[in-house]
This record gives sequence, C-alpha cells and structure tokens, in this order.
Amino acid sequence: MFPSQAKRRKRFIGQPASLKRSVILFLAALLFSLLLAEAVVRVGDFDWRYVKKTLYYQSTDVEAHRVVMDPILLFELMPGVHEFYEHTVTINAFGARGPTRTKLKAPGIFRIVIVGGSNVYGAELNDADTWPARLEAQLNESYGGGFEVWNFGVSAYVGMQMARKAEIVLRELDPDLVIMALSNGGVRAFLHQSPVKPLFKKFPRLWFEMAVFPRFDLLPQALNDLLITHWRTYRQALLYAREKYGDQDTWEKWHEAQNAKTVKKYLIENKDKAAHMVFLCPAVMRRDYWPYFAGTGVPVFELRADDLSSDYRHYHPPPYVNQWYAEHLAEWLEQERQISADS
Repeated sequence: MFPSQAKRRKRFIGQPASLKRSVILFLAALLFSLLLAEAVVRVGDFDWRYVKKTLYYQSTDVEAHRVVMDPILLFELMPGVHEFYEHTVTINAFGARGPTRTKLKAPGIFRIVIVGGSNVYGAELNDADTWPARLEAQLNESYGGGFEVWNFGVSAYVGMQMARKAEIVLRELDPDLVIMALSNGGVRAFLHQSPVKPLFKKFPRLWFEMAVFPRFDLLPQALNDLLITHWRTYRQALLYAREKYGDQDTWEKWHEAQNAKTVKKYLIENKDKAAHMVFLCPAVMRRDYWPYFAGTGVPVFELRADDLSSDYRHYHPPPYVNQWYAEHLAEWLEQERQISADS
C-alpha cells in the first residue's frame, strides 16, 4: 500500500532537481524574451519614434535658436543676425535680442533685464518693435539717457525656464532690475526639428519629466535612471503605461505646479540681490499666475486692456501696442520707484 523506502528516497531526491530545471528553463525563457523585446525595440526605434511624436515643440523663428545642454532651458537664442521673410532678429553675444552690449555696465547706466516668452521676444517683429526695445527708448527719452533694457524673451519659455534664465543673467550681468514677464504655462517645449536624443541621454530625468508621467517614477532614482538610460524595453513599457493610464490634464497640472514653485523660489531667494518685479501683459489673467508670486513681496504690474480693441489683448501684439506697453510700464516704474536715472 505504501511506496517502498527506495522509491520514496528517489522521489524526494528527484523533486528538487526537477524544480531546479524548471526554474532554469523559466529564467532562460524570460531572458530570451527580454533580449528579443530589446532587439525589436532597438531595430524599430519605437521608443524614440514615440517620444518625438508626444513632445511639445517651439517652431517660431527656429533658425534664431539653438539647443542648449541644460535640462531646464532645453534651447535658447543663438547669437547672430537672422533674416526672416518680413522681419530681422538680432541676438547679441549674451543671448539677448537686441544690440551689442558690454558685460560691464558703463558708469551711470541703469540696467534692466526682462525674461519671458514670445510676448517679450517679439514674435514676427523687427528688433526695434519689441516692447523691451520700446521701453528702453521710452525711458531714455524721458530721462535723457542712462538706461539699458535687455530682452531675454524666448518663444514658448514657461516659468521654470524663465527662472533659470533669470538666475543666469542675474549672476553674469549684474542688473539693477529684473522683470519677470509671465505669460506661458504648462509643459516645457523642445526646439522644432532639433535632435532630442542628446538631451535625454545626458539628462535621464527628462524621461520621467517630459516623456513619462512622474507617477510612474516608482523605483529608487539611481536605479530608475540606470534602467531608463540603458534598457530601451523598460522605456517602451513606461511609455505604454503613459499611453494607457496617463492623464494629460493631471500631467499639465503637475508641470504648472513646478513652474509656479520654481518661479516663487527664485523670487524669494534673489529679490534682495537686485530689484525684481512681475509684469502681467493684457493677454494673461492675474489669477492664473498668482501662485507664482503670492507671498514673495515682489511688486506686480498688471496691465489691463479690457476696454480696448483685441489687438491689445493679443499674445503677439503689433508695434503700436508694444509702444503702449512701454509708456505705461515706464510710468509705473517711475511711480513705484523701481528705476533711477541717477545710478
């Protein structure tokens, strides 16, 4: 009725060996499947093809821009004179739109730097028609000279990029006043028709911030960075998770919260190093940008045009509206004692 002792011993010894073989076969099959999947992703370049389609791109005056190896900025203005169909863009050696400047301020010069997006940059306008250029002319006409206004507006820049650019120019150019012209929100853009692989390879965190929803960043950062840098099947799996389970609205809100947090941090940490102010053009609403500056103590000038034509509320207004910007901003700066002609 019962198995013999020899049979029981044989069965006992055989079970672990069989289990061991099963585990080895399973691991071999798993490894083969992973290697096959990796080969398919690499040959088809599926991860990069997917990423390129999902990123947001800046496509205005592309030839006047260049990729920069900075995980926040991603791109910047390229020094030189750039001729377009109906306008010319001049970028000086420091990456500001406008005339050649010297790094060292001449005696008696009050230096203003403006960071922002395309509203500051002056999309489709000649250099002299941007509102920073009009502001410089207005101030120098009113006070008999002594003012420099540097235009560091870059099309599609959002809060994180504006704060990063402001940090750089504050350190390098010793401005007397920094104007943060808030006008864009949401996800940062990449430069149209430019390679994105070098940025993702150098800064693996961009995968989780710009391509995969941050909520899928579940492993320890060092391990996640290692896997997503070298294992393309892992990237593809995360991209699939984004496609199937991602929430675009939640992702946009996450990025917008990062923009507000970064600008607010910059203002708090740097407002005593130089005078700072926030400028809100008529194309934006104060309530949308209130989290960026609330509680910082930084002066805010909100220019409204509710009773004027729609040109005044356009993100890219014509020259006569930019002149209107300049006149009102110059008046406000004087009233708020943000400028000095005796510096």
